[in-house]
Amino acid sequence: MEIFKEASKHNNVFIHTDVLYGLKVPFSKRRSETLEHHFQILQNNMPDVNFFLPAYNYSCLKTGVYDVQNDPIEVGALNEYLRNKNSFNRSNCPVFSHISNTSFNDYNLDEGKTIDPFDDKSIFHFLFHNNSYLMHYGSNFYHRSTIIHYVERISDKLLYRYDKFFPIKVKKDNKNHNIILKYHVRPKGLAFEYDFPKIEEDLKKFCNLKIFNEHRTRILGIDITMLVKFWLEKLSDDPLYFIENKWKKTISDKLSDIGRKFEIEDFE
Repeated sequence: MEIFKEASKHNNVFIHTDVLYGLKVPFSKRRSETLEHHFQILQNNMPDVNFFLPAYNYSCLKTGVYDVQNDPIEVGALNEYLRNKNSFNRSNCPVFSHISNTSFNDYNLDEGKTIDPFDDKSIFHFLFHNNSYLMHYGSNFYHRSTIIHYVERISDKLLYRYDKFFPIKVKKDNKNHNIILKYHVRPKGLAFEYDFPKIEEDLKKFCNLKIFNEHRTRILGIDITMLVKFWLEKLSDDPLYFIENKWKKTISDKLSDIGRKFEIEDFE
């Protein structure tokens, strides 16, 4: 498949997964065997790359605790299967952690440290600068490509979200580390959406986004450096580029009334 060939030209592949819409695998009554088949597809078709997969868990925003080794992954059955195999390393970042078959980690856990999941210490920054490929293996591009938040952060054009700070206790290697998570959130009460059909169409036209569709299978792939640079250009021209048209006037009018980007006190 061309997408796997393109991915294999890169050092790293960042994979969002939904095996329900991945490639067809032999039937098995055992869920673990089905998941292993999907992993072998990825490994066999991309044998020499470093894998990175989301290991997101949002519960620590309520509990105030992130257990690196034991918190389940809430996005992707395959991702959680690989975590339980203990063959992948998990990163330190609360909420937006990742698992990888490399020794890469994102943040040290100095006492009182503020961690921004989308800054220049993040996995996204590493991927942007290190010959990497984004793949959606069965997963929907809509609402799943979290790299969009990295681009928003580094663009210096992020007007329509604001930062909230969450004290989190990170548990790792039988030690507790108290950090602060800096998380840019949608404004409370303003449930805008991103215009993913437009975003995807633009990536097909201008950034060589590859799409494989066959029956229920859907796989997408794109070079991350190209993706990030394209989105930065778009945001430079229009800071509201990502936003659905029906929300643009509402957001633009509110920004004009306030005279600056959104801050937490404007909504909470």
